[in-house]
Amino acid sequence: MNKYDYIEFGKIYRRVMDVEIKIKSQFKYALKLAYPSKMFYRLIPYLNSNLLGKYVNGFGKNRRDKIKDLISSNKTEQQKMEKFIDMAYLSDLVNLLTEYKLLYKNTNFTSNFYKTSVVFNNVKKYGSALKRLRNMIMHFQINDYKQAKSDCIDALMYFEQIMMCNNCYMYKIKFRYVTTKSILEQMSIYYPDFFHTSDREIYDAFDDIAFMNGITIDKLPKYWTIGRQIYQMRKDKKHLKYPEN
Repeated sequence: MNKYDYIEFGKIYRRVMDVEIKIKSQFKYALKLAYPSKMFYRLIPYLNSNLLGKYVNGFGKNRRDKIKDLISSNKTEQQKMEKFIDMAYLSDLVNLLTEYKLLYKNTNFTSNFYKTSVVFNNVKKYGSALKRLRNMIMHFQINDYKQAKSDCIDALMYFEQIMMCNNCYMYKIKFRYVTTKSILEQMSIYYPDFFHTSDREIYDAFDDIAFMNGITIDKLPKYWTIGRQIYQMRKDKKHLKYPEN
């Protein structure tokens, strides 16, 4: 384990958090549309069967089950639903998507939750790997991540695409040779803010694209090399050829 492992692990963590935020946002949106007046009530059977005792505060006499308290509270349906989604672990949200028939068989929920068409078996398969990746991050299990890296990256990429995360443009980037110039040229085509964003953001995106193509950080060019190429591309911007839509 070396410094490059820590850097890559941190960048993967940021992307997993982006997926988690998108999933929570879509849960709130889709539940409101699928069950307008019972958006939390419909979750109660699953919560009672699977999550009691998992979300607790305090010890001994002061121990409180946050799920029980939420169910019995006087909050509105929307307030209860949003409170649960905000505090829910990613693993439990993925389980709701793949194990709770009241949701995954409700087309009014799924059509509003997913931002693109999905195959249920794929959601289940990659969801399992995504949960494992999130657990590795929570417990800082870098060695486990390195051993399961291929499956973890595949799962992360799958969910980034079906949730249409901010870096989805990366998946449009195709090149025969993975070089500094080829990556940056493709970014300039598919990343709308390429010529106006900070170099720091471009460096981060460059690293992520490299990961997707099996390149580790220790094999990447130095940032000053990338920066020099960015400067030249900005200077020659008028000569770039963009693909036709």
